[in-house]
Amino acid sequence: MGVIKQSIVVCMVLVIATRLSRLFETPLPVNFGGTWDPEFKKVADVFKRNVESGKERGAAFAVYYKGKPVVDVWGGYTDLESHTPWKQDTTTLVFSCSKGVAAIIMAKMAEMGTLDYSKPVSYYWPEFAQADKDNITVEMLISHQGGLVYLDEQLSIYDYKNNRQRWQDILAKQKTAWPAGEKFGYHALTFGLFVDELIQRVDPAHRDTDTIFMEEISKPLDIDFRMKVPLEDWYRTARLVPRSKFQLLFDAFQYRRYLKPIYDIVFHPDSLMARSVSPVIEFAQRTDVLNNPYIREVTVSSLTGTGTARGLAKMYGIIANGGAHDGNQLLSKQSINRLSKPIVRGSDAVMNTGEVSEIGLGTLYRKNPWGEETVGHTGHGGQVAVGDIKNNIGISYLTNHLTIHGVGDDPRYQDLEKILYETIAELEKK
Repeated sequence: MGVIKQSIVVCMVLVIATRLSRLFETPLPVNFGGTWDPEFKKVADVFKRNVESGKERGAAFAVYYKGKPVVDVWGGYTDLESHTPWKQDTTTLVFSCSKGVAAIIMAKMAEMGTLDYSKPVSYYWPEFAQADKDNITVEMLISHQGGLVYLDEQLSIYDYKNNRQRWQDILAKQKTAWPAGEKFGYHALTFGLFVDELIQRVDPAHRDTDTIFMEEISKPLDIDFRMKVPLEDWYRTARLVPRSKFQLLFDAFQYRRYLKPIYDIVFHPDSLMARSVSPVIEFAQRTDVLNNPYIREVTVSSLTGTGTARGLAKMYGIIANGGAHDGNQLLSKQSINRLSKPIVRGSDAVMNTGEVSEIGLGTLYRKNPWGEETVGHTGHGGQVAVGDIKNNIGISYLTNHLTIHGVGDDPRYQDLEKILYETIAELEKK
């Protein structure tokens, strides 16, 4: 039996077993809460229906429109085993939406005059120049052109805690997978490893990424988000419910844009795709290792950002509405304009899906239902955090019940996005 046939058989067995197990589950009471502007009631109704039907098992959805909160809803459970309901202050891991937050932090640093996108990374981090990386600029690094997709020597989260020198040395000596600037390919995990080290070296006070975000953005603007989870805040973060690699492979036969990347991860460990998700030992294991609080207290801006949908919707709502809120400036219009323009466009050399991707200064672009660009970042499992600058909208959908989706194509999110834009279209006609 061929490899593909074997994988199909295994996946079918998994699906049948999962569905049979659910037949014996005791249904939990419907949990739904939130607030919304009366004009956006249809949006809240769609979210509520998804919760009631079981399509939505645990998530939050928030929208800012023209600078004001218009939808803030949550529902389902943060931990099905303990019957813990999703609440107003529940946070969850946002995976690659973290990259968009890191991009905003760097844009803020550029405004402050401490960071120059055009300078070589080695200008701020001399040891980085090893292995012919002296020509990699900050812009190349954060737009996934640097070729630093994997690490030849794996790191451990505990290296960060107990042996920072080893952590730094492995990053500095890493060679590129291709000559910098020759092409681009998604740096799934290494993005945060390199960017966090760069940010701390650029900052005059050598603050880490989480501290800079807290002091420069989160606290002044009252944004409920962190780039990690401090142990004292662990009590309110949702327990992740991931899909196994073989479950993801089965899903990929339904959502075929993911088939090549998932197939490479499962069956081609030497491929760029497989190597791109394994630089950190703990992250290369099962996704549910991210339910370990001692791992989550370390910032890796590729994926460890944790917060509420309300917080991310507010941040992108501010960006989509000119960059200021209640007298506090998040970003200037010039910086927002810069973030809104793709740096590279074309076929991703790592994902290798054949689709056209657009990447900016740490940001990822996707089109809204009207075919217009939004800026921000999506994340594995269905996570979305974007700003629609043309229409003054900030949106975030966050869930702990993870799916294969990672580019804003999760049906749970698309239900909400569709009715949201229909509602706004109706309002604009008035």
